[in-house]
Amino acid sequence: MVEILIAVDHTLLRENLVRLLSSNLPEVVCGEAENFSTVMGQLHKKNWNLLILDLNMPERNGLEIIKEVKTVRPEIPIIVLTMYPEDQFALRVIKAGASAYLTKSVSSKTFLKAVEKVLRGGQFITGSVAKVITDE
Repeated sequence: MVEILIAVDHTLLRENLVRLLSSNLPEVVCGEAENFSTVMGQLHKKNWNLLILDLNMPERNGLEIIKEVKTVRPEIPIIVLTMYPEDQFALRVIKAGASAYLTKSVSSKTFLKAVEKVLRGGQFITGSVAKVITDE
């Protein structure tokens, strides 16, 4: 069993991510968090295999959440799923410890590839994120 915590403040998006993951990766069990407090509470309850995190969250922004999560659970891989284009946050997110930076415009197929690769211990870097990193 693979346990994935989905930290997104929009209920509809969270529910759709749970459905997408559950229907395509049958070994996956999802938990949900809608704000910073819930994320931190969930991290203390279970040994999650992956955190999918929106950058725009109530109580704290995603970069602050990444830093806090990495302090408490440095081994947990994080995929950031956001509306912000790569040139705004991707480099900071990767430097903070995330394993992938995806915009919400990504296809379901690419999203699932990213999840599978990160669960295997890798990083998932899109071409646009790679360009941001190499331009830096």
